Amino acid sequence: MTKQYYCSVANGIVREVFEDSSIDDHYLLLKCLMLRCAQEFSDLHREVGLERMNKRQFDAAAHWISDQGKIAAAAELLAGVEMGEDDWMVP
Repeated sequence: MTKQYYCSVANGIVREVFEDSSIDDHYLLLKCLMLRCAQEFSDLHREVGLERMNKRQFDAAAHWISDQGKIAAAAELLAGVEMGEDDWMVP
């Protein structure tokens, strides 16, 4: 149930982006959304990792912080995909 529902919600958000005629560059907005989501996800992993460290749960902390690094790397790759001259997100 959750998988189907969440996929449906995500598809609806993407569909809304493409249906909104006030948006000049739909793909540039999608890139912006992806990077914003990645930042949120990365922040969560960093915070939980630090909480686990403070609780001396070092193995769990290592996993959370390792995953935060993976998310940051993925965001960097996404940011490097240039979406035209108006793309301010390219490093």
